[in-house]
Amino acid sequence: DITPDQHYHIADVTVDGLSVGATNRCTFSDVTNNHTIDAVFAIDTFNLAVTLTTPYGVAAPMGTNAYPYSNDVPCLALSPAVHGTTQYVCTGWIGTGSVPPTGAGTNVTVTLTNDSTLVWQWSTNYWLHPMAGPDGSVSEGDAWWPIDAGVTVTAMPTIRATFVGWAGDVPPGNTNDNPVILTMDQPRSILANFI
Repeated sequence: DITPDQHYHIADVTVDGLSVGATNRCTFSDVTNNHTIDAVFAIDTFNLAVTLTTPYGVAAPMGTNAYPYSNDVPCLALSPAVHGTTQYVCTGWIGTGSVPPTGAGTNVTVTLTNDSTLVWQWSTNYWLHPMAGPDGSVSEGDAWWPIDAGVTVTAMPTIRATFVGWAGDVPPGNTNDNPVILTMDQPRSILANFI
């Protein structure tokens, strides 16, 4: 019998220079001559399948790749990914096999000992751009906000001015609210008007 070491497998066997495939046994009958048996062994390989939960992120490696047994594979998600006024932020991963079940951050090194998956998790942020017209200011500055976050913006007129309403990405029924509470379900650019 031909037996590979642990974590190796038979890649090919040749008998008298001719391949007989990856077999662990060669049988001879009526042997009258010397025969040469050569066995080629290879280290076991395992697949690491890496995916993203957003079409906008970038990760390395990506897709399904095979690696030798016990190989350390550094995995990285490039975050944040900004597309105009929308930002995608890697919040961690979920995994199977050799990948820890969950983790935070944008990198993990995986020591492969079996087939594994790594799914990078992402959250979405929207840009808030609050502005003030002449004779006033606003309580919030430009910032990224998590999707569906509630943001309170107050219009603050100067001593000689009066707030007269919001313009821009303010829901129609809230243009005269002060403060206004915005749900960040989209990027928003708002303007406080004063007279």
